[in-house]
Amino acid sequence: MVATALFQKRERPETCLSPEEYLRGFPCDDKDERLCQVNVTIEHPDCPHLYTRVGDHCLSIFFFGLVNWGEARAFCKMNGGDLLSFQDGFENFYEITRHLHENNITSDFWIGGAVRNKTWTWVDGNPIELGTPYWSLRTNPACNYRNQTISLKKSCNRYLQRPRKPTVGMCTALNFENFFYMSDEDCLAKRSPLCVAGKEPSERA
Repeated sequence: MVATALFQKRERPETCLSPEEYLRGFPCDDKDERLCQVNVTIEHPDCPHLYTRVGDHCLSIFFFGLVNWGEARAFCKMNGGDLLSFQDGFENFYEITRHLHENNITSDFWIGGAVRNKTWTWVDGNPIELGTPYWSLRTNPACNYRNQTISLKKSCNRYLQRPRKPTVGMCTALNFENFFYMSDEDCLAKRSPLCVAGKEPSERA
């Protein structure tokens, strides 16, 4: 049941909420969808300009810009950070994706992973963990059989969380249609940068 739900793509909503209307439960009227969530995605008193606080991190969720992966990383570095990576536990991953869901963000985002020397690697050189819980659910044409403790009959695991095989793209993204799970994508495709500030959030003077 869970696997089927993850595998299904979802539709982008036609309406959005401004920060004030989100708290009151009222939808936007004719406002630009990409302006509705600005105040809660690129501004926070604890973080540098263009960054907002999500958990223990300052993130720049620049959902109204569309660039390729290389340009996205250059944008992050120009603004004192780098593309986001998930290396401090799955709680951080869930906290960030929950923030995107709760603020009705429907953009796709570049994050800091790419293939180097045939290995999925973060921008700092550390290897990317493959599989659950980070990656999008993919069909498994080879059919990975699982051992059953109750029945002697083997069951086929037709879905796996992993990059596509063969790999479609050499860069990592969080896609709205895949519920912001990680996906291998063409590095030249246009997506929004998801940056993390170089230092942890602190009180601004």
